[in-house]
Amino acid sequence: MLGGDGCGGKSGESPVLSRKGNPPLVAVKAEHPRRSRLPGTRGACGMTSRGAGGTPWLARPWRASAHGLLIPAPLHSGAALSFRAGGEEHPMNRTFLIAALSGFLTLGGASAATSYPLTLKDDLGRTVTVKAEPRRIVSMLPSTTETLCAIAACEKLVGVDTYSDYPQAVTKLPKLGGLYDPNVEAIIAQKPDLVLVSQYGKLEGPLTQAGITVVAVNPETYDEVFSKTLTVGRIVNREAQARALVTRMKSDIARVEILTKNVVRKPTAYLEIDPTPYSVGPNSFMGVLLTKAGARNIIPASMGDFPKVDPEFIVKANPQLILGVDAKTAGARPGWNSIGALKTGRVVNIPAELNTMLGRPGPRLPLALRGLAKIVHPELFK
Repeated sequence: MLGGDGCGGKSGESPVLSRKGNPPLVAVKAEHPRRSRLPGTRGACGMTSRGAGGTPWLARPWRASAHGLLIPAPLHSGAALSFRAGGEEHPMNRTFLIAALSGFLTLGGASAATSYPLTLKDDLGRTVTVKAEPRRIVSMLPSTTETLCAIAACEKLVGVDTYSDYPQAVTKLPKLGGLYDPNVEAIIAQKPDLVLVSQYGKLEGPLTQAGITVVAVNPETYDEVFSKTLTVGRIVNREAQARALVTRMKSDIARVEILTKNVVRKPTAYLEIDPTPYSVGPNSFMGVLLTKAGARNIIPASMGDFPKVDPEFIVKANPQLILGVDAKTAGARPGWNSIGALKTGRVVNIPAELNTMLGRPGPRLPLALRGLAKIVHPELFK
């Protein structure tokens, strides 16, 4: 299973994409009356989510399992480098540094700065005006935090949500609560001129009333990871860096796809995100990654993006690969011992750090894909 620790654990972002840092939720399938929930209601941890077509549905928390496995190697390596955040110097992953500097190196002065005031429509459907270049930013989403640091805007951060823990520098910034338990008073105390939030949690109300500019930006689909990176770049006057980051991410993803695209034997796969069980449809964010990693998802698109699945359906589908649950747990389920993946030993409980990257639609997306591809096709990475 994927997720944080306990009830929400180290998760805290969008309902559809949840892991350590992005919302710990699984959308409930709306098509099936027995399995659906009331729109806009909360789950055990107060999380809500959307089914197919953007309808809000009850979401369940994603619980973490104990992992002691290796973290996938980064696509770029090299000596430790640093950047500033919170008034201090901090080491930076080379991938982040290259992304942050590429805008200057490849686009340089050719790109005009963002013109302010900037008016845009955010993910809540609100028309928001950013009056001037933000200098004091609070990020209430881990993926947004990572994106800001990857586009050379980490020094603008004056506070982050509870679950933002990458890059290392942000762990020293004030923690201002999670998706459904934000500390509004603490956020206001940081005197931000911009707060970036999720479309869930209703944080925009009290902050807007306090005179603070609030923009909801949280990608939930594969394509939105890139389009909303560009949006964030535009908002904080880092358009060149954002474009360079997107270009580099797509290039790194393409290098993985070159390996997996033409693989002759692509295993049928079941990816479990909650032991109820819930899974991912092929059009969901996670489903796209699973396909790009060289697997064939047993969940049809007709079941939705994050459906609750009848265990008997999984038995009948007989996947060759099971991800997100350990073999002992899977084997204890009625009828599952007949599944091919258990017979061949292809049941993999995804490593904790990879869980985190998979659930954060941000700059580490290429690393997440590479890590998943290594599990699906280890023979390609020998």
